[in-house]
Amino acid sequence: MDDFQDFLMLMVIYLIIKKNGNINICITQKNRKLLDELALLYNGKVYNHSKILNSYRFVISKKENVLLLLNNYFSIYPSRTLKQNRLILIKKYYELRTNKYHISTKGSVSKKI
Repeated sequence: MDDFQDFLMLMVIYLIIKKNGNINICITQKNRKLLDELALLYNGKVYNHSKILNSYRFVISKKENVLLLLNNYFSIYPSRTLKQNRLILIKKYYELRTNKYHISTKGSVSKKI
């Protein structure tokens, strides 16, 4: 297994849904070099996460970048944790938001789907 695959098995993934409906994917890891590579590939940013633990956090929030990460990496190397279920649901979430199901009125056709 290469370093990048090893890295992604050891990372911590956070999924955050903001009030405005945007999804942030945050990946925390001690190896900044690997996070910098992710940032270049998926247009994210790397921040210092914890000085005590000497860890860094990679964050992406734009829909296009989140979907790019899901389609290009996690479809090939799925997470081995329960977070995989959440990663799968992100595409469905974006589909529902795009079709504005979250603002449909009660009893409308879209609410019944």
